[in-house]
Amino acid sequence: MAAKVTSPILKCDGHAGLPKYVFVLSLENRSFDHLFGRSNITGKDAVTKAAGKRVNGILDAGGNIDPQYTNSYGGKSYGIPSADAPFIMPSDPKHEFEHILCQTCGPDACKALMQEFKAGPDSYGLNAIPDGFYDTIPPPPQSQPQFVRFTEKLSPGQGSVLRPTSPSARPAPNNAGYVHSYARSYSVNNIEKADAVPETAAACPDPGLVMSCFNTPSQLPILHQLASNFVICDNFFSSLPGPTGPNRFFMMAGSSAGYDGGPSAGDMKEWSTVGHLPVNNGNIFTHLAKAKVPFQIYG
Repeated sequence: MAAKVTSPILKCDGHAGLPKYVFVLSLENRSFDHLFGRSNITGKDAVTKAAGKRVNGILDAGGNIDPQYTNSYGGKSYGIPSADAPFIMPSDPKHEFEHILCQTCGPDACKALMQEFKAGPDSYGLNAIPDGFYDTIPPPPQSQPQFVRFTEKLSPGQGSVLRPTSPSARPAPNNAGYVHSYARSYSVNNIEKADAVPETAAACPDPGLVMSCFNTPSQLPILHQLASNFVICDNFFSSLPGPTGPNRFFMMAGSSAGYDGGPSAGDMKEWSTVGHLPVNNGNIFTHLAKAKVPFQIYG
């Protein structure tokens, strides 16, 4: 998105600044380390103002890939490969709630939470989930679509997506399950598709590929140039670790209006015709229009 600014809104070194345009570039489903972990960008610390601060990535003090970052799967340990990351993965890494939980906290934590809430795919309907099902967490791709809480299947709708409702103890994130999640949910469907198209499970030929990081200077020179010359935030996290929809809402409206899963087809139809996402304070587009600031969306 690009917006043309017509009034002084920024101050630089005590002087009113007048930027001509503001650009917002949104990249979906890319982690910080995947894009900038190997960048080794240095600059001034935003808090202490000290020079020589190095971006918090996956390199050690010598500029080499830190061997402490590993995942285990199938009795084998996988570190971050030295080879450059592919621009297109052979299988799209999944990012529904259960996959993110597995990736960030490990498969055991994922299994425990799914069992606690008796969660299962829509295909089980109102039937209880067999205990053996949880030995395949996260689920193979053909068991999608999204998980719902078994106790809420009688009243589907907003709030039916799995969410922890009690503040019981949870394991601290350790990023131990990325390889496990990727291998378990590997699919031969490697292109964007409609949700109605079923995934086709397949054996994962290279589980460790998901640990790859871009060589930022050589593979992503434009992003590297921008990040090297402007502000880069290396301690910024997803508003809601999970599906795409709520995070898009947070980016554009500062809220997901309580949605923690992807909106339904009915929701999308309503918001596109007779209403909009029910957030209390509008969104960036309504505010720009009200202020008569022209903007353009590029896709």
